[in-house]
Amino acid sequence: MSSRNWMSTRVLALVFALELAGYAFYGYVLSPMWREAADLSQRLDLISRRIGSIAQRGETLASLRAEYEDALKSLQEIDSTVTRETAIPYFLRDLENVSSASGAAVVSLSLGSPSISSPYAETPLTIEVQGSYQQVKAFLDRLLSLGRAMSVTGVRLGGPRGSGDVARPQALDATFSVVLYVVPKGGGGK
Repeated sequence: MSSRNWMSTRVLALVFALELAGYAFYGYVLSPMWREAADLSQRLDLISRRIGSIAQRGETLASLRAEYEDALKSLQEIDSTVTRETAIPYFLRDLENVSSASGAAVVSLSLGSPSISSPYAETPLTIEVQGSYQQVKAFLDRLLSLGRAMSVTGVRLGGPRGSGDVARPQALDATFSVVLYVVPKGGGGK
């Protein structure tokens, strides 16, 4: 063999050995590293999505917590306006003050039996007042501004009874049907 053939054979053998080493390197080192890198990339994407989901859940939870606190505050405000059954005499005193401040006279007051349909009892009241239109209007305005949980379910207006009274030509009889919400004795209103 000539030296040139011998050199060519060696170069060919070296190229073949390098190809074999490259294939082995690719098959046993690079390919598993790429698969592992791809797997790691998928895991990182999954973790990233989970972290994003947790952040969204955290925001949702924070907004739900804020809504809950607002609702609780509103319920506490409502509860603070509900009259306790033991405080009905104070409501009657407030009614007397409303009458004095408005100038309308309370002619009669009837307190019905409470009906319990929720944590609060609904106590019907019928209030008859007499006065001028402005006095009756002021009475109703002041009654509603007492800050108590109540609703006016009916209003009836008419001329004064025994209508021959010339001294009070502007007198007006008004009957208000009111429902007062009351926490019964032993009830917590909750």
